Amino acid sequence: MGISRNANARWEGDLKGGRGTLSTPDSGLLSGTRYAFNSRFGQEKGTNPEELVAAAHAGCFAMALAANLGEAGFTPESIDARAEVDLSLEGGPTLSQIRLTVEARVPDIDEAKFRAVAEDTKQNCPVSKALSAVPITMQATLVSCPAGLPARGRAPVAPRPQNPDNPPKPDEGSYPARLRPAFPCRGPAPAPGAPMAPGPGRGPGHGTVSHPAAPMAARHPGVAHHGSVSRRSRCPMG
Repeated sequence: MGISRNANARWEGDLKGGRGTLSTPDSGLLSGTRYAFNSRFGQEKGTNPEELVAAAHAGCFAMALAANLGEAGFTPESIDARAEVDLSLEGGPTLSQIRLTVEARVPDIDEAKFRAVAEDTKQNCPVSKALSAVPITMQATLVSCPAGLPARGRAPVAPRPQNPDNPPKPDEGSYPARLRPAFPCRGPAPAPGAPMAPGPGRGPGHGTVSHPAAPMAARHPGVAHHGSVSRRSRCPMG
């Protein structure tokens, strides 16, 4: 049993003077989003097929990399992926190259293992397979945490020295209590040691996809479009 997704396109007019719209009825993310000849081959603001391919590839790669790292016994803290799709104009418009760039923060993994998992993901994520006729390159970077700091959040705070003549008040000096803000927060503060609930509509991990809105200039021999994705796991300490 598979999963089916769909998108709609409508075009009116000839190639250069016409206009088109794109819609994704299931998600509603795109609703009559405009595209045209000049947004694809020139500098007019609007989306284009190559930009959407880049967003799809970056998003698929980031999720697949998280899955493959998990199968290898590692939980990624964050994955930032970018895909650049080149459109060659020589001999007719053709997707000529895709460049993937990924930076990931993955505790306890070494460089060689990370690169091996990333390379396998580049070859076998579903969108990479669908685009196998296009040359795909990748630059993968493992981001390290600064020495002496935990993977995320604040550095540990040493407990206050206790004065026998002035014993601490209840909860004074405890790590969670001293991190609570002094200003009012929304709702009651969590009990010491209790995990924070995820935000509305977000589970333990979530991702965001973006494609820059700045005009894209045509270049010889082709036009490059790109999209990026960021996937981060939520942490109880923020």
